[in-house]
Amino acid sequence: MEVKVVRRCLSCGAPLQSEEPEKPGYIDKDVYSRRGPDDVVYCNECYEKLRFSSSPALVKTTDPDFLTMLKDARASDSLIVYVIDLFSFECSFVEEVTSLIRGLPILVIANKRDLLPRDADDRAIASYVASRFKKEGLAVNDEDVVLTSLSTFSDVSEAMGLLEKKRRRHDAYLIGAKLSGKSLFVSSFIRLYSNPSKKAISVSEYPGTDLPVMAIPLDSSSCLYDTPGTGIENSYVSQLEPASLSLVVPFAPIKARKGETKAGDVIMLGGLAFLETMEGEASYEAYFAPKLVVKKDGRKKGGFDIDYLLRKAAPAPRSTLLSEGKDFDAFELSFAKEKHVDLGIAGLGWWHLSFKGPTSFRLYLKKGVGIYVSDLPKVASGKKEKA
Repeated sequence: MEVKVVRRCLSCGAPLQSEEPEKPGYIDKDVYSRRGPDDVVYCNECYEKLRFSSSPALVKTTDPDFLTMLKDARASDSLIVYVIDLFSFECSFVEEVTSLIRGLPILVIANKRDLLPRDADDRAIASYVASRFKKEGLAVNDEDVVLTSLSTFSDVSEAMGLLEKKRRRHDAYLIGAKLSGKSLFVSSFIRLYSNPSKKAISVSEYPGTDLPVMAIPLDSSSCLYDTPGTGIENSYVSQLEPASLSLVVPFAPIKARKGETKAGDVIMLGGLAFLETMEGEASYEAYFAPKLVVKKDGRKKGGFDIDYLLRKAAPAPRSTLLSEGKDFDAFELSFAKEKHVDLGIAGLGWWHLSFKGPTSFRLYLKKGVGIYVSDLPKVASGKKEKA
C-alpha cells in the first residue's frame, strides 16, 4: 500500500500537473522537479498573478512545559495513564510526546466505547488499540487497555485497580488529547477515591513550569498528576465552527452505512470531505456520526469538480470555512494487495473498505486534518444502510 500527498497549487488549490498546459494546475516540468516536498509551489497561472511567497504551513508542536513534565515522568519511571477517544484517536500521537514515554509502563483508558457499534467485539477493540500503540513504539498489550464510556460519571474501579498494580508505588501521569474524556475520568476516579495519605488533593503549577496540575495523593510519597489536555489541531473537531461540529461529533452509537464505489465515483461527507475512486472498485462500511450525510455524487459526466460539489451537490453539513477547492488538501492512496483496510479522517470517522486487485482513491479534506490507514481486522459490522 502506498500513500502520497497530492501536491497542489497553494493559491487555486488545483492538483499540479505538467502534461496539459491548458488545464488547471499546470506547472513547467523543470520548475516542478526543482521543488522539494516542503517547498511552496504555485501553478504557472497563479505564479504570474501573485508573485509573492506565502507563509509556511503551521507545524504541530507541544508545549515545552508539558515536555518538561514528561521528562520528570521518564526520570522517575512513572506510570503513564493515557486517555484516548475511541472514535478518533489514530492521528493524536505526537512524536515529541511518544519519544519521552517509550519504555514506561502505560495504562490506556479507551473512552467512548458507547459510541462504537454495539455489536463490536470488546476484545477486538482492545487488541486494535494495543496494536496501534505498538506501532508508535509504546509498550501496550491487550490487558493494558480498559474500555470505558465516560459521557457521564462511570465506574472506573477496574482502571483504578490496574493503575495501582502497574504503577509499583511510583507516580502516575494522566495524559490525553483535549475532549478525550480525561476530566470525566478524574471526576469518576475521585468519586471512588479514598485518600491513603495525610496530604490533600491540590492544584498548583507543576514544579519548573507554568502548567496547572492537579495532584491526587496515591500514598505518602507518590501522586497521580492530572495534566492539561494536549492539542488536536489536526482534527476536524478543532477546525470546524460550532454549527458544523454539532453534526459531526456523535452522541449516540454509530451504525455502519454500506455501499459500493467504482472508478469515477465520489462519496461526499456533507461538504466537509470527498473520497474519489480513481481505479478499481470497492465495497465499504461507513462509520460516521448519524447526522453526517454520506452520499454518492450522482452525476455521470463531467468528472470530479470540487467547486461544483460545494456549490450545488454536497449535502449537510456545510462549513463556511470550506467554500472552494483551495480550502482542501488532497491525498492519493494506492493499494496493490490489501483486501480490507480502514481509511479514517481525524475527528470525522472512517470507512472500512474491501476490494480486489489494484485500487486507488483520492481523498479531499480540510487543510491540516490528519488521515490514517490501517489493515488491522475490522472490529464491528452493522446492519445495512444504503449511502
